[in-house]
Amino acid sequence: MRVGKPPQFLFEVKRRGKWHAKARLLLEAYDVYESSLCGTCSQSSFHALDIANSRAYETDEATCLGCSVRASHEEQYNEAKKRPRGLKVFVVNRMSDPALAAFD
Repeated sequence: MRVGKPPQFLFEVKRRGKWHAKARLLLEAYDVYESSLCGTCSQSSFHALDIANSRAYETDEATCLGCSVRASHEEQYNEAKKRPRGLKVFVVNRMSDPALAAFD
């Protein structure tokens, strides 16, 4: 969704560039939802601020494979010190590539 543009793709409305009632209501509902979350951990404030639920929360760790691949790539360039000017590094998800299906 682009900033400043109404989310028309969510509704079957042919008018373009106009905010209709459904779009405004959707964005207002999202704002209410976002405001109901803890500003630090994004958990529901209703549950996260209730002391009776203190045993229901714990921490966990996960490794993002995309971030891991990107960090390895960055380390490779940092060691070689041959990083081309203007090089942009981004992660490409190729899980749906049919050529890689043979490795499953």
